[in-house]
Amino acid sequence: MMEFEDNTQEVVKALTKAEQGILNAIGLLVMGKAVENLRKPRPHRGGGSFPTYDTGNLGNSITYKVTDRGVEVGTPVEYGVCIEKGVKAHWTSLRNLKDWCRRKLGDEKAAVRVQRSIASQDMPAMPWLEPAFMENVDEIQKVAGQEVKIVFSE
Repeated sequence: MMEFEDNTQEVVKALTKAEQGILNAIGLLVMGKAVENLRKPRPHRGGGSFPTYDTGNLGNSITYKVTDRGVEVGTPVEYGVCIEKGVKAHWTSLRNLKDWCRRKLGDEKAAVRVQRSIASQDMPAMPWLEPAFMENVDEIQKVAGQEVKIVFSE
């Protein structure tokens, strides 16, 4: 009679490690695509086209984590969702606008005009995270080696 060694634990460990590697690869892929999306020039309310990427704070804050349900990609930066989904007209700080106008327009005096524009017009959505998933489903599925389910949550 032939004896077999039970190596179930080693197989489970190897499969778990492989799954973790795949989920890490998907997280890195989507994270990179999200940063690329932030750097794409987009039309702005006042005219002109600018990347959503400004100081790098949002792009540098994008992270992913592997969970028991899959991989989550996102940012702790509060305004990330405002850029993704757009916002209603509102008043905002002139201090921050002066810095933005100096960087983007070369003229901090434009801050008052920009402030009025923000207060009078909704900011349209400029999705950067959802497209990082949706426009790369084929590549994500190649990495996963199977069809994947993509779920968005707030």
